Amino acid sequence: MKVINLGTMTRAIEIIDGLGKKRLANADVRFQNVHLKKINKLIGKQVFTKNDLFMDAGGLWDILQEENGTIGKHHHYHGLSPASVIKALASLQNPELVALEFQTRRYVVVTLSVEGRAMLAVIETGASLRNDRNANVNKLVTLYEKNDFSEYLRRIEKRAGTRVIYKK
Repeated sequence: MKVINLGTMTRAIEIIDGLGKKRLANADVRFQNVHLKKINKLIGKQVFTKNDLFMDAGGLWDILQEENGTIGKHHHYHGLSPASVIKALASLQNPELVALEFQTRRYVVVTLSVEGRAMLAVIETGASLRNDRNANVNKLVTLYEKNDFSEYLRRIEKRAGTRVIYKK
């Protein structure tokens, strides 16, 4: 497992940049100092039991790929820079909006403002990892920039099965 400490931003960017240059599909990544429990305090309920955030390296590699990347035809080309990833994860403790998929209460959508851009993080709570099926961790499913945030907010507030539980 590759450990990335968000408290050392320059080093964290270097590590993510390295992961973006090669696909380490059988390694998991652990982001330390994400402070997810601060979201619990904002929303008044315990959604996250741990402060750290995990992601499989293949997923991280995917969100770093540009449109002309080398991955399959079904990819959405998030094209985030390593610095954008680190800044987004560091800003999780101060979200703009938190929505909970309330049927299973397993997925949390967190909207962030990163340098004036709206970004979305989808986090699975109580998740397993590739190498540990009983891990029970907070797993970053995806992270991407949202161009039309006001339209997205309108849709998510109307969507059955999702509930906005915090809005700044």
